[in-house]
Amino acid sequence: MKIAMALAALALTTNASPTLGKTAVQAPAPQTAPAPAATGLPITTVTQWLTAQGLTVSAVEGDANAPRVRVNGDDLTWTLNFNGCQNQICGDLQFGAGFRNPTVTEAKVNEWNTRNRFLKSFYVAPIQAGGEGTGMVQYDVIILPAQGVDQLSTHLAVWRSLLPAYATHIGYFVPEQPETPQAQ
Repeated sequence: MKIAMALAALALTTNASPTLGKTAVQAPAPQTAPAPAATGLPITTVTQWLTAQGLTVSAVEGDANAPRVRVNGDDLTWTLNFNGCQNQICGDLQFGAGFRNPTVTEAKVNEWNTRNRFLKSFYVAPIQAGGEGTGMVQYDVIILPAQGVDQLSTHLAVWRSLLPAYATHIGYFVPEQPETPQAQ
């Protein structure tokens, strides 16, 4: 009996009826949420700010999903990768550099990671036996909404102070030895 009543009710909503006319059942129109507003910093704002800090910045490389720039300064070249980008506004950044030389080993990289907290390193083995390994180092930064480009000041200072220390640790820079006095 309940099934017959349910079928009759269904028939009333989908079929013609002399008193009700034809009723069409339509699914509600899908609702789309508005695209979230991009949060972060525009790539051009960051690159102009880096230039104002005395660094030389290349043109943007990569594609829209993985833009990056090369930065020269302090006798080193490194990359700044832009992540979480939407319409050239990016929500986080990754500073990165790699150093290849005969003294780079997994043990050296691990030693750095156990003694240093902010720049994290990983080892890339040589492509060929007997080749040189690479020590890669990275520093990630989340961009806070409404803080502006000046929020990068401390992060850039951390990167610029620790990168030469990493380069020295990994054997790219050789520490200067004090001069030996000459006998007269």
